[in-house]
Amino acid sequence: MSLALSLAEKAAGLNHQNPLVGAVVADGETVLGTGYHLFETIEHAEPKAIREAGEKARGASIYVNLEPCSHYGRTPPCVDAIIKSGIRKVYFSIYDTDERVSTNGESALKNAGVEVDCGLLANQATELNRDYLKARATGLPWIVVKAAMSFDGKVGTAGETGLYITCDESLKITHELRAWCGGIMVGAETVRIDNPQLTCRLDSFKHVKADFDDGVLYPVSRQADNPARIVISSNPDFPPNTKLLDTSDTRTIVITSKDAATDSLKQMESHGVEIIRAESVDGEIGLYDPFRELAKMGIMSVMVEGGGILINSLESMRLVDEFYIFIAPVIIGGEDAPSWTSQAIKDIISFEFPTEDIQTFKSGRDILIRARVNPGLIT
Repeated sequence: MSLALSLAEKAAGLNHQNPLVGAVVADGETVLGTGYHLFETIEHAEPKAIREAGEKARGASIYVNLEPCSHYGRTPPCVDAIIKSGIRKVYFSIYDTDERVSTNGESALKNAGVEVDCGLLANQATELNRDYLKARATGLPWIVVKAAMSFDGKVGTAGETGLYITCDESLKITHELRAWCGGIMVGAETVRIDNPQLTCRLDSFKHVKADFDDGVLYPVSRQADNPARIVISSNPDFPPNTKLLDTSDTRTIVITSKDAATDSLKQMESHGVEIIRAESVDGEIGLYDPFRELAKMGIMSVMVEGGGILINSLESMRLVDEFYIFIAPVIIGGEDAPSWTSQAIKDIISFEFPTEDIQTFKSGRDILIRARVNPGLIT
């Protein structure tokens, strides 16, 4: 099963719409066939492993990190391939939270006389597909907030844009996160002030030799796919030179109010920008429905990079699943220098992080704090 998990991880960052699944056909300790699912090649992990094993699969066992599917999608059900192969026993780590599959795959196998065992390396399998499992169970993507700050809690200096506080090792982790996530989200002011690209540029950090501690990012992306860029703005009227309007390298999605001006939206749509209209209350866009829409669009994980108003809104709505907080050993000072938690907070927000769900890592000269907000949400 450990090998199946390692195989599944090869598609990290490339299967945003589908889970990461690896499969191993084995006879005792002898591996007969292996496979993993890659969205662009369509075929699922189990048929790949069975095909490689050939006739030797009859009477053997198959190890899969997720319950085999039992419905028709882009491919026939994997349980059919398993039953037809003559495999004797199926080990899978966790049940699929997709209602089309959950326990149905197990039942189909048992009804066909195949032995089934569930639970092997369940914790590792759940962590591997935490975004997919949550999206299928709740209709919401996995939401990660990433922030970088100085020792005195500042995220920048007054009047200066595009300032990097953290070191190259931390920037590389940020781009690894971008490669893993299905989308990067920012607020309108971040777009207007910084005019960011919001692309994954891992090649820019080839000079970074540091090996990061295990657990900093799991799974680790193998390729630098660009995630979707997502902007929330009640008044999406951006300058013509806005980099996010160029959709040649990846999709851009703007979430805006149903009352937003139609002309500016039509202009953006002419550039290939996708628009999600949402209800707004007291000038603030509701976020639950747009996030559900993102999950329906195949975006199972969203990394929020700013600004402070957006992050604070997500916190107050208890929508955040995980924080990645980089702290750089610098002091910025200044009353006008922005801080992460000082912008437009209407109410006092309190989070209590379970001790076992907080991890700290050394990232070059910086400190990285990784905190899980909703432990147990996806189990």
